[in-house]
Amino acid sequence: MAHSLEARVPFFDVDYVNTVMNVNPEDKLCGGVKDGKCEKYMLRKMYEDDIPKEVVWRTKAMQCEGVGMTWVQTLQGYINAQISDEEFEARETTYPVNPPHTKEELYYRKVFEKYYPGCQKFIHVWPNGCRAGGAPWKNQAYSREGLKDVNRLKIGHGLASDICV
Repeated sequence: MAHSLEARVPFFDVDYVNTVMNVNPEDKLCGGVKDGKCEKYMLRKMYEDDIPKEVVWRTKAMQCEGVGMTWVQTLQGYINAQISDEEFEARETTYPVNPPHTKEELYYRKVFEKYYPGCQKFIHVWPNGCRAGGAPWKNQAYSREGLKDVNRLKIGHGLASDICV
C-alpha cells in the first residue's frame, strides 16, 4: 500500500449519506473523556444493542492489535519457541542480503526462503519495522514488534473491567 492509491467507501448508500449529512457536525466530533464521546461514537451507539458491548466500546487499535489483545503476544511467544537465540545471532551470516532485525522477521524470512530459495533480492526490510507502520516513528508506545503494553487496549471507553486480555 505504500506506493498505491486506495479508495474506501464503507457506507455508499444514498439514504445513509443523506442521514449523516443532516446530523449536526458538532455531534459528529470526538470530544474525548469530558463529554464521553470517543471516536466513531455515533456508529458505536447505533450498534450497541446488536453487538456485544466489549466489542462495540473497545479501545481503537492499530490493525495488528485489532485481531485481539493477546494476538501479538501469542505470536511472539510462538516465534520465540521456533527461533533460538543462537539462530537469531547468526542471522547476518545466514542472510547477508537484507538481514532480519527481529525473531519474527527471521521466522518469516525462513518461510520465504523455504518456498522461494535464492530470491533474496526481493526482500526489502522496512526502516523501523512494519508492525507499528501506522504509528509515528518516534512513538514510545510501539517497538518494532508492536504495541509494548497491550493492556492499554483494555481501556475500552469505560468497560475495562469487562474486557479480557
